[in-house]
Amino acid sequence: MDDLNTCLEKDPSYPFPYSVLGSIYISTKNKEDAIKNFKLYLEHGHPDTADYTNSLYALAFLTYNKDNKEEASEYYQKAKQNEERFKDLYGSVPGMNDIKRQAVLAHEPADVAKKLIAASLPPVQPNAKIEKLIEAGILGRPTSYPPNPSQCSECGAKHRQGEPEKSLLSCGACRSIWYCSRDCQKANYRKGHKAACANLQKQKTTSA
Repeated sequence: MDDLNTCLEKDPSYPFPYSVLGSIYISTKNKEDAIKNFKLYLEHGHPDTADYTNSLYALAFLTYNKDNKEEASEYYQKAKQNEERFKDLYGSVPGMNDIKRQAVLAHEPADVAKKLIAASLPPVQPNAKIEKLIEAGILGRPTSYPPNPSQCSECGAKHRQGEPEKSLLSCGACRSIWYCSRDCQKANYRKGHKAACANLQKQKTTSA
């Protein structure tokens, strides 16, 4: 962050640091500074870039959570329009990152949001050898989700069970995987996280 701010001290019109700082402030849950920096990117950045579209989606989500629904809706519509222009220019649209997904979930009906998010995922490539091993009972189908602070690794839920306003629980030992409930944590631990957790703790101890 010091380096980014040094860049802006030398040239306040250089847009890239504003986008990066906005993303950093989102990750640290500093919404006011995130909003400020994304707005500054829109002021100085070029509209035909992926960062410009992403900044609009970020503001559509951040201002929505501040209960400014009208402003948030304007940003969301501008983001979609800018995305269409981006597609006309380059033949594709910027990928579905987490902040865009949050904006889509906030502004679209649940069924529409689900389709938009699913359409952005890369197609799953079938592996004939793996499928044969599964059919023979040698391998079981994977049931866990990859580590993500916004998704339960056991069932895929986006928030704590019975408490949608609260964030997910993390594994107290490795702090590298998240669950919506103790039941999901126990089930995932038995399925294989026990060994993975021990390895992660060992790696942290070694690196320390």
